[in-house]
Amino acid sequence: IMSGIVGGINLRSSGLVNNSSAADGQLLTGTGLGLPAGFEAAAGGAAGLTKIDSTTITGAVAVAFDEDDITSDYSHYLIVGEGVGVASDNDVMGVQGSVDNGSSFPTHVFMNLWGGPHSNSAPSTAWEGNLAYLQLAGGIEADVGGGGTSFTVEIFNTTSTAEYKYMMYESFDKNANSYWYKHTGGGMIQSTTALNYVKVYNVTGNNLDSGKVTLYGVAP
Repeated sequence: IMSGIVGGINLRSSGLVNNSSAADGQLLTGTGLGLPAGFEAAAGGAAGLTKIDSTTITGAVAVAFDEDDITSDYSHYLIVGEGVGVASDNDVMGVQGSVDNGSSFPTHVFMNLWGGPHSNSAPSTAWEGNLAYLQLAGGIEADVGGGGTSFTVEIFNTTSTAEYKYMMYESFDKNANSYWYKHTGGGMIQSTTALNYVKVYNVTGNNLDSGKVTLYGVAP
């Protein structure tokens, strides 16, 4: 009776599920005839996001993810910023990548599209091109309570030794003029060496003073 519904639970096994084999990210699967079901890694690796590192900001010019974080384990990374604040009005926030663990930075070519303010029924928009960094936001409001800048940044081709590295981003921030603006853009890091360092930083040179930045590896 059972075999037509559940494929025949084998009552001679030592148990229905071998819980001792379980680990984060694994799937429940059969382990062999007459054996209890167990946990194994999904074929080809588990798809989705893996949290690699996270920094809660208390005061620093940059949040950096170095060669211990940016490795050959992934070729696609996601950076998430939540409520990242700046120390001074009108500061600019950006992202850069390095192939020598932050000692130097290859040529970056990026473009940024912004739209705002939020209160305008026909907001202004403008493209800025040929930037030497990925610009998350500019003219940022420093006062606490406006939400800071929140953003996502995707980085592609990080392990490639034949292609440039691409970045794309979206962000939303409170400007020093007391209005909120939406930003989007992308560009490239012109290097065919594998990327091993990325920083989110205050381009103006002042501190980032609040918020959280988290790095994830993206599995195919």
